[in-house]
Amino acid sequence: MNNLVEISKSGIKLAQKGLSTTAQNITNAQSAGYTRKRLVSVPEQFSSGSGFSGLGVKAADFDYLRDMRTESMIQSKHHQKSYLEQKSLVFSRLETSFVSDTGGDLDARMQNFLQSFASLAGSPSSQTKKAEVVREAQQLIGSIQQLDGAISQQKEMVQEQALEAVGQVNRLMHDIHSLNEPIKQAMQRNQTAFDLMDQQLLKIKELSSYLEVDVTRQENGQVSMHMGGIELMGEFGVNALRTHSNPDGSGLELRFQRSGQLLSVQQGKLGALLELNNEDLFELQEDLDAFVSNIVARVNHEHEQGISTSDTQSRSFFAVDGLSAKSIALNSELVANPELIAVTDPLVNSLNGAIAQNIANITEAKLMDGKGPIEFSIDFISRPGSEVARVNDELALRTTELELLDAQQQQISGVNIDEELSNMIQYQQAYQGAAKVLESAQIMYQTLLSIMQ
Repeated sequence: MNNLVEISKSGIKLAQKGLSTTAQNITNAQSAGYTRKRLVSVPEQFSSGSGFSGLGVKAADFDYLRDMRTESMIQSKHHQKSYLEQKSLVFSRLETSFVSDTGGDLDARMQNFLQSFASLAGSPSSQTKKAEVVREAQQLIGSIQQLDGAISQQKEMVQEQALEAVGQVNRLMHDIHSLNEPIKQAMQRNQTAFDLMDQQLLKIKELSSYLEVDVTRQENGQVSMHMGGIELMGEFGVNALRTHSNPDGSGLELRFQRSGQLLSVQQGKLGALLELNNEDLFELQEDLDAFVSNIVARVNHEHEQGISTSDTQSRSFFAVDGLSAKSIALNSELVANPELIAVTDPLVNSLNGAIAQNIANITEAKLMDGKGPIEFSIDFISRPGSEVARVNDELALRTTELELLDAQQQQISGVNIDEELSNMIQYQQAYQGAAKVLESAQIMYQTLLSIMQ
């Protein structure tokens, strides 16, 4: 009789735990990062002289239904996706700044500038044509400086974001580390720490959007993280990061705060920000400066060979010290008096537009990587758009892969309401059945007492 009572009591207790677990799963169905739990039961027995007798059932443990191998693949795709998203965002902003619908893009300004010299060559004494040359030159300079400003603005934004990203990475590593000890203590007491593990996984996933890390989970529940063989976080705490500007201002470096050791980051949002600052935006600015330097040098060279219709003095067309996108400027004398523009070849004994035509012919010169000025201008302003298209194609692929992995993980760790409701009905029936057994045992016990009286 006693065994019957113990069996029914164990069944009631197990059903209660099962109902509680199912209720927890259902109520957290929409909670971000929640991993569904499953109650594991085993038969409860005791040994007697005649063998083993059953005492019902007991809860042995809870299953943490998350595939860590899939989770690792998700984190890997996550930092790849974040890297591409950051690249796409910056290049999209550049594309908007580089290309407009007003017809005032670099290629159009360059073509109009050189064409104005061709027009002047046909009318070398025309004051209107000379004023047009100055106006087109100023518009070309404005277009160049607008591009340079757009690149500089993006570079400043990227640097600010990189500093913020490093701060967020350090905070996340501290948060992850702070969860290690309570998880360890709970496991030492044979208690579940699933909610803490879920929180930690969410933090690790967020961290993986910034940089690629190798995560190791130990038997005691604690996690450690490495990158390039160097420990970022572990038993001895957090190895914080900091940004470091190169002395020449050419870029940003990422170093460990303790040792000062250089860390190479090539993926994630932080990797994209460092690459954008140190390579992509730097190369764009460098190419624009080289283009300006070549144009200024070539135009000045031709212009200095000629004379104006007003005097015989040799002058540069652009300011001789304006060899970058930031510093390019017209010779102030020409701005004040366009009549001083050189149009005539002094070796010819009559008024001619030879010098103006030589400058116009620069349109055919191969100034940059075998490209003429207009061809280079088109290529330059199209570069962000081409990069956006390339990155977005790859981003679409990474997004699809990540969605598939998330779906696989959800099949394991996600809450299926229909399945949980079915489990709830089973636990309810088990509870009712165990209660019925207990009730029957009580009736039998009372009947036995009444007989004995």
